[in-house]
Amino acid sequence: MSAMRTIVAVLGMFLFSLCITPGSALSADFTVNPVNLFFAAKQRTSLLTIMNNAESPLTLQVTTVAWTQDDEGKDVYSPTEDVIVFPKIFTVEKGQQRLVRIGVKVSPVSSERTFRVYMEEVRPSQEEEFRGAMLTTLTKVGIPVFISPVKTLPEGKIEKAVISKGALSFSIVNRGNVHFMLRGVKVEGFDKGGTQVFRKDFGGWYVLSDRIKKFNTEVPIETCLKVDTIKIEVATDILSLRESLSVLPEMCSP
Repeated sequence: MSAMRTIVAVLGMFLFSLCITPGSALSADFTVNPVNLFFAAKQRTSLLTIMNNAESPLTLQVTTVAWTQDDEGKDVYSPTEDVIVFPKIFTVEKGQQRLVRIGVKVSPVSSERTFRVYMEEVRPSQEEEFRGAMLTTLTKVGIPVFISPVKTLPEGKIEKAVISKGALSFSIVNRGNVHFMLRGVKVEGFDKGGTQVFRKDFGGWYVLSDRIKKFNTEVPIETCLKVDTIKIEVATDILSLRESLSVLPEMCSP
């Protein structure tokens, strides 16, 4: 593999890990459609379409993991047998498409279950060794899989918003039974006259059911002493959240 292809493949992995948007999941050499899989409560199968955009045949291996989050909101993955894929390894000719069937072995649930399906490009020279050896991954794309509960109950809150020693901290808590996607988190500080004197924007990610995402930011003491009110606004794909707190001078001192 050339140095240029190596750079493009790694860049494709990086960009996809940051961005999940409607449409097709893009990598250096192939696309996967759809970018998310949503299973209704009683649905058991779905399909992914893989398109080979490379100039040569492309071999892919498919793996699945259970997807949860820890107390800090960081993603945690573990082996699973609840998601079945067919085929698990296959070759797509140049300019051609291939369908991959995804099945789930999960009974109707009260809270959403979440998984990921990974498509990994492997070296052609190692295709025959896949049953007994580790394959070298060139490009890897992860597709979120969501299994809906029988009844959807979205709910979110901003909790534990506090400013102390010039540091603001707060948590976005998912109290519902389905995930939501943070589109943007905005923190603004206003003086007594209502003029904005501070602003901080955070990027977003998924907050899974019954999970929490923590945020922290420093407010420079010169600015903090001017702030009378902090306002926090959170935009997600299914709901909006707002919170505010009053700021006293003693909250700004180290």
